[in-house]
Amino acid sequence: MRVGEGAMLFKDRNFNGFQFNAISAIGEYPDLGKIPAKYNYSKTFSSLKIAPGCTIKLYSAKNFAGSEVQLPHKVSDQEASFSNLHELKKLNYGHDMGDKVESLKVECDAKIVCENKPDAVWGDGNDCHSVCTPDQACNSKLGEYCSDRLFDEKCLNFCKNPDNNCDDFKIEQYCKTKSAQSGNVLQLCKCILTGPSNDLERKLDLHNGGQYEGTQQIRGGNYACWSPMCKDGTAPRADQLHLRKWWDNILNCSRVTICDVSVENSSIQVYDQSIFNIAGDCSGVDSAEALANSGLTHDNDNNDINDKNDINDKNDINDNNDNDYMKRKIIAFLFFIAFVALSGIYLYKTKNKH
Repeated sequence: MRVGEGAMLFKDRNFNGFQFNAISAIGEYPDLGKIPAKYNYSKTFSSLKIAPGCTIKLYSAKNFAGSEVQLPHKVSDQEASFSNLHELKKLNYGHDMGDKVESLKVECDAKIVCENKPDAVWGDGNDCHSVCTPDQACNSKLGEYCSDRLFDEKCLNFCKNPDNNCDDFKIEQYCKTKSAQSGNVLQLCKCILTGPSNDLERKLDLHNGGQYEGTQQIRGGNYACWSPMCKDGTAPRADQLHLRKWWDNILNCSRVTICDVSVENSSIQVYDQSIFNIAGDCSGVDSAEALANSGLTHDNDNNDINDKNDINDKNDINDNNDNDYMKRKIIAFLFFIAFVALSGIYLYKTKNKH
């Protein structure tokens, strides 16, 4: 018999007799005699089991008074069992508590509880979804649990976050099955099931893991690299189910060149502050087959589309044109004439003084 969250209390030794389910959950019980149940719970149990991550504090009087014993001494990730509360002194727990307990507290480390029982609920509607964040060990257990329960709204919302450890295969199968049943792709499955619809998207898919025969997709790649169905800016869309493996590899998305424009053997003249633009005709790239054979470049970065125009280094840009040369010659000549004129004036004035 496995303990869920909290503890299991038994009337007799060795986990026999009536089981007191009304006080098994996490919480405080100041007066066991007032618990609404068929039997009086005060001073009536002799053995107990405690769930992983939990402790139980037993008191010999109401309102947490009298002798106190905590079982076990500290929180453990293993289930703890005490088959005879009449002999706790022998186990160095200070007091024998068999048939003596009038109040008690069940306290648990929720993260450890959820690792063992991901459907645990305690307090006022608290559950593992609120504590098993992606950085916690219990996230994997909750991911396994929710992957089999995508019909549950909480589990469905949990698996919309690709940082959570949901099962990619089960999520994909859920989307395919539900979409087939409805006759349309479910809104929350559009990221996973909506493939490339044009040549540019096929090109991006091709260079991010997709496989093609001609224009026919054989296997989809990482849609999170390029699909607007998957991304809100650079983040996963909150209204979609996602495949964790896509987002784990988002930094490895390939950039692709839409087309290359060669200006080899060209002569380019630049005048003063002039700017020149190079326009290329990329209309010839019109099929996935052409894309597959186009000699594409790859850069490990986010899914940016790199449409740079490559300019061959051996093409010199000559900005020393004839007009500039003539302009400099004229300016130099005018400076020379001005110098001669000023020198003549200076000599004339000097001569007249004498």
